[in-house]
Amino acid sequence: MTNAPAVLAPTTLADRMTRLAAGDRGPWQVACARAGELVAERGRWRELVGTDPGQDILTAMVAVAVYALGAGEPGGPGAVTAEGISSWFADRAEALASRDHETRRAALAALEGELISMLAAAGHDAPRGRVGGRWLGPDVAPVLRAWASLVDWTATPPNDDGGSETAWLGPHLEFGLLCLHGLVRVRA
Repeated sequence: MTNAPAVLAPTTLADRMTRLAAGDRGPWQVACARAGELVAERGRWRELVGTDPGQDILTAMVAVAVYALGAGEPGGPGAVTAEGISSWFADRAEALASRDHETRRAALAALEGELISMLAAAGHDAPRGRVGGRWLGPDVAPVLRAWASLVDWTATPPNDDGGSETAWLGPHLEFGLLCLHGLVRVRA
């Protein structure tokens, strides 16, 4: 009998999207599959052993955007395109990338509110930032767990030095939106 070390396989994009779908067989699963296609077509997925927080944020943000934009539309989440996301995001991206703190904060709050409204139209009571860990539990719809992972303060401290909260509404929402913008912007 040998005690050979276990060989750990890298996390593929398909593995990540299956994990994000969390067993859902409806529109959220379709959104996760479509988000995976968009990341594969336009992004750079690195297969690593374990997880990469940046890639996890990117895939969660793309899946939430695809789900929210596809809800109530003909074809649903499976019909959402990079160009469609880019078109929705175009007017909002400039303010989010502003160097002015208040402009950026207002843009982030507006985008958060708009995504919450879109999720509500799809039948979900999505929480705002600083919501508490109850939104990350197994009894919560997978789309809301993905959303909460973007806006919840409980998984990550407000800032690294343990001081007062920073201006960000959620620990990952702004980064996720900037990743989304970089993924879908129309290439010249």
